[in-house]
Amino acid sequence: MCCLGEKKDYGIPVNYVPLSQNSISNIDVVGPHKFTIKHSSHLKHIEYLELCFGHNLSLFNGVLYPFEVWSMARVLSSAHFGKLNEVVSLGGVREILDKDYPGNALNGVVTKKRSWKRNGLSMGDFDSYTYGADENVIMRSYDKLLFLNDSDDEVVFNAVNSMHLKPVVFVNRIAYYKVMDFEMKFRYKWSEDLWLNNIHTDNYARKFGYRKGLAEGPCLIDMAYVIFVEKYRCLNGVRFSWKYKFPIYGNMNISVFYKDLANDCFEMLFVEQASDIIIANVKGEVL
Repeated sequence: MCCLGEKKDYGIPVNYVPLSQNSISNIDVVGPHKFTIKHSSHLKHIEYLELCFGHNLSLFNGVLYPFEVWSMARVLSSAHFGKLNEVVSLGGVREILDKDYPGNALNGVVTKKRSWKRNGLSMGDFDSYTYGADENVIMRSYDKLLFLNDSDDEVVFNAVNSMHLKPVVFVNRIAYYKVMDFEMKFRYKWSEDLWLNNIHTDNYARKFGYRKGLAEGPCLIDMAYVIFVEKYRCLNGVRFSWKYKFPIYGNMNISVFYKDLANDCFEMLFVEQASDIIIANVKGEVL
């Protein structure tokens, strides 16, 4: 099944294949796909992060961020699917094993672990690996996705409404300390006039019960990565795993609370400032 989208660069309609049980039924491994992060693109991403955080990120010395190295969306888009705007990130893992820089050749490979449709919800689990020029693993990723195009609209609407009615509120403040406030801005300006069926736009998101467009979910780990680097003064050798407990909306003001755990592990809670609702729970481990 093809859907009509619109490509901003050219202003013309394009066809793309949404992720669904049918469209990925015969796909197990996609890639390798070669890509390079341009210096100009990296600078724009730094500008985005600094705008969110409100301070300079001088510790990183040009190293690529997890969102830039993450290859799942890039590989699937280039290989077959074109656009991945009809999915919602439910959680995932990022193992940052090495560092790399803009302009260097990278390779991405994606493996479908499993996919299923149950009780009206269509979902999939994916592993992705990003390799450097020497075939070293820069980052291993796991992503759990909800396929909106393939799910029952009413079932998704009711599930989202349940999150709004019964949010998890942050109450155990004694066990944590606040490390940062930031605003989860959109990484890209998603225009309603230029994009159809895009979860980052208000009209499409409200169809499924969301209050407005969702922020680019995988960017959350860049926020956790910044906190990790500023605390540990280390650019790699860390594993993040996370689950979303509440929709992460664009331009949401968030506080991050931190707690050390045993065996070089730690936990971060991303909490909406206005409501004390926990948006995401991020577990970290120094490798």
